[in-house]
Amino acid sequence: MNWEAIGAMGEVGGAIAVVATLGYLAAQIRQNTRTMHSATTQEATSTAGNNLILMALDSDFAEIMCRSNDAQPLAASEHLRLTWWYRGVFRNFENQYYQRRQGYLDEVWAGFEHTLSLTCRLPYVRAWWPGNRESYGASFRDFVDGLVTNQPEDPGATDEMFFSNRTPADR
Repeated sequence: MNWEAIGAMGEVGGAIAVVATLGYLAAQIRQNTRTMHSATTQEATSTAGNNLILMALDSDFAEIMCRSNDAQPLAASEHLRLTWWYRGVFRNFENQYYQRRQGYLDEVWAGFEHTLSLTCRLPYVRAWWPGNRESYGASFRDFVDGLVTNQPEDPGATDEMFFSNRTPADR
């Protein structure tokens, strides 16, 4: 065997190693992407669930929410609680919106978008949004502006959001 043959075998071996390494890296990237999708979905659904749990466990807050959407007057402290709660909720919606744009929230986005759409129909939110919209990124503001502008105000959206299992006679 001469040195040229040995060199050629070395090049073939090196090429095989490069191809194997690229295959391994591709598999790792796919696995990392799946992990990112899963982690993002878990965080988004957990955060959304925590907001709902607050209303389930805090009857005073649930009452404030109901009164706000029935256009009943709120005390200053109640208005403050609701304002900060909506700021947090909309911050979560904004995160979900951006995660969707990055491709991390595929299947679950439809549910979040539906909830955001219902939220934007609530009278309190429609009055709250113009004074708070600048706290959010430009593309999310535009998205929410479209929801607020292109949908009618609907106090009944509260029932659809939180009492979807009730019949109209129960409401």
